[in-house]
Amino acid sequence: MQKINYFELLEELSVLSARAVYLTSCKNRAQLQRSLTEISSIESKAALILNGLEEALFKDFLPPLERRSIAEAGHRLCKTIWSSAMILGQKSQRMGYDKSFKEYEVCVELSKLIEESVSMLKKIKKPNQMPKAEEFRKILNSSRSASRLSSKKQSSTQTLFCELREELSDCFDGIIEIMLCNI
Repeated sequence: MQKINYFELLEELSVLSARAVYLTSCKNRAQLQRSLTEISSIESKAALILNGLEEALFKDFLPPLERRSIAEAGHRLCKTIWSSAMILGQKSQRMGYDKSFKEYEVCVELSKLIEESVSMLKKIKKPNQMPKAEEFRKILNSSRSASRLSSKKQSSTQTLFCELREELSDCFDGIIEIMLCNI
């Protein structure tokens, strides 16, 4: 019964993470200002949820592997939020926006897949109920290939998006690990 509480907390973090990643898509100064305000609120909520998750994990008896996997998933989700905040901060320091750069679209798509996968944690009972990792990997690999083919000189915002993409990949791997432990 208690596991559902952990998974609900992870689900809350995944929703906040997906929203934070979406906020990086702002295209003008007014959207950027609203996004900066909202990301600050998201960071605060995520920190409270993560603290509650850790407190609950260490009060209850759980196998160490399961406890570690759940805690890491929570930290990875929070890391995507903080990386999104860094991207917004970088955008606020620059006057121009890279309109041709679409890395944020890939990150948004990956974060939605993570959100869907985390919501499955409460109901997964059999291996055939696992999310389709192939879809996630296909999007991730196409994005990595595009990044390698793009110009050698990337802006700092592009680099931050590439790092966010890698964090989303780590996050997805952690969710799959939890699912495998709970089947």
